[in-house]
Amino acid sequence: MVRLHHHVRTHLRNGTVALAALAAVVWLALAAAPATPRAVASQMSWSRPDAPHALDKLGPFVPPIFGPNVRANTDTTSYGQHEPGLAVSRTDNDVVFAAAKDYRDGNIKRVWIYGSTDGGSTWPVQLHMPGLPPTVNESDPVVMARDDGRIYVSCLTTGNEGIFITWTDDNGTTWQPSVPIIQNQPVLQDKDWFAIDNNPASPFHHRMYMMYAPGANYVVEHHSTDGGLTWSPRQQIGGSNTEYTYPVVASDGTVYNFMMYNWGNGQIGTVQMTRSTDGGATWSTPSTVAMADQAGYHIRPSDQFRFFSIISAGVDPLSQGPNHTLYVSWTDDRAFNTTGTDVLYVKSTDGGATWGQPINLAQVSGRPECPGCDNITPMMTVGQDGKVHAFWLDRADDPAPPAGTGLFHSWYTSSTDGGATWDPATRVSTEPQNLNVGFPPGSGDAAGDYWGLDVSGDSVYVAWNDTRYNQQQDILVSRGIMGGPTATPTPTQSTPPPTNTTAPSATATTAQPTNTPTQTWAPTWT
Repeated sequence: MVRLHHHVRTHLRNGTVALAALAAVVWLALAAAPATPRAVASQMSWSRPDAPHALDKLGPFVPPIFGPNVRANTDTTSYGQHEPGLAVSRTDNDVVFAAAKDYRDGNIKRVWIYGSTDGGSTWPVQLHMPGLPPTVNESDPVVMARDDGRIYVSCLTTGNEGIFITWTDDNGTTWQPSVPIIQNQPVLQDKDWFAIDNNPASPFHHRMYMMYAPGANYVVEHHSTDGGLTWSPRQQIGGSNTEYTYPVVASDGTVYNFMMYNWGNGQIGTVQMTRSTDGGATWSTPSTVAMADQAGYHIRPSDQFRFFSIISAGVDPLSQGPNHTLYVSWTDDRAFNTTGTDVLYVKSTDGGATWGQPINLAQVSGRPECPGCDNITPMMTVGQDGKVHAFWLDRADDPAPPAGTGLFHSWYTSSTDGGATWDPATRVSTEPQNLNVGFPPGSGDAAGDYWGLDVSGDSVYVAWNDTRYNQQQDILVSRGIMGGPTATPTPTQSTPPPTNTTAPSATATTAQPTNTPTQTWAPTWT
């Protein structure tokens, strides 16, 4: 039924006569009946912040200096990788880990972990997530960093229908055999995401919160008080037909979880929020954050890659409870016929009691707009200094057919004043890519449902899947250095060697990359 709904929307978008007729019908229906979620769609809009653009700030603007786009998966197979998670160590900004759905084992969907200790220049740590039971497939990797240097990776499994988590305390040399949070369930435990309380002053310091959607139907929560070794019984915190969970933890230990009610391609959904102030013991009734016009399964008739309007969120660690400053972003189609698919976000300064109007993130950072200039899959986070960071893909430089070929670039922007103004977007990708190629068999035409973004100290890392190498999907990572030209690094691009694909163990497989001649680079401003 969702696919049929998408096709109807596509035909309406491409036929102005049909659209005009539909508008007349909708107008008459609205005049005679109370509003419904679909009727509300016509009233939805996005807006610019009222404050001046970032270019009007006092002093010169110096964007982060991003280094080369380095391939994190070092296998030499012809099989693909996509859907990366990423985290940077909180004790050493040169240590960064990514994880992805990786098909190197003969096109079998596995979760592999990639690690770097030189700022993402080389990725010698390559291992299958250790200690998982025999499964049919593994998926949805999430990577998070703890304040003491520990790195966690979680995933879901099919066959035994579970959620598992592992971690390293020595920068990837050894790993905890994966701990089952839950397993042997009757349905898929979908779209896991978790958060860690990293504030030593919090009453729940180091408590962990894992959320997911059994049967892709409703959101549940577990929490751990011992670093992930054991977990509380799960409890339901979201209603039915709810997915895309995304938790964040504020400085005082309050946990905010965001999710999409009435999720699905082409549906008018509701971004919802629930919170816990007692370490996950109890949760508030879900409240409305914003309406979301979710993108279609294929954004355009020319697109082959599937798409979901998955949520990302952040909380300002400098904001004080209960008036925490929150940010929530998603991909939205409400202005499809004028600006294409957009990346929107909303903000709250009172802990989610009230929310501002949705703002077009690409527009306020200076990106071009047109009916084929699609922007997709925003990731947002807030650094310890309160600076807001955002990352997404767009094809404004090469609009969708018939105006262009529809290739995508990766873009980053940030705000130092809580989203009142945004710095001009910085292009991270050095080459455009085609998301319509390189699908691994059995992937459901997936090009990656989310990307990686994390910040620590002066470093911001981003990860995305890219098809520039032989039109197959790979995980690319780039490191940005904040603070201007005095912090310019000189990373090198590594050539991926063969890797050990034997049975997983708790010790990382360490590849030995062969470096090509040093690739020098300089910042570019758009």
